Amino acid sequence: MTEKRKKPTESQIRASLYQQLQAKEADAPHFADLVEEYMNFWRLEKKLAADIKKRGINYEEKMSTGVSKIVNNPSIKDKVAVSKQKQAILEKLGITTDQFISADGDTL
Repeated sequence: MTEKRKKPTESQIRASLYQQLQAKEADAPHFADLVEEYMNFWRLEKKLAADIKKRGINYEEKMSTGVSKIVNNPSIKDKVAVSKQKQAILEKLGITTDQFISADGDTL
């Protein structure tokens, strides 16, 4: 049986991003601002995922005419856009899986 991995917390992700910047000697204020922007997108992505889980991919919505209609959940499209923004921020910061630096300072 596979063990379910515990999802990282917001503080763990923030700390990991700052650790990557410090290891690159790039922990300047403008990079710290990008980390906080990333975290804003991270929180937004969690809210979008919760909405998708709650309402599903499609849901029934009552139109102004009083007729019900099945509509696509806009959170799906938004979640894709947010994910792309998060990836763009990581690229700007130079944080990739190719150059990940572990807690002990080793490049993995």
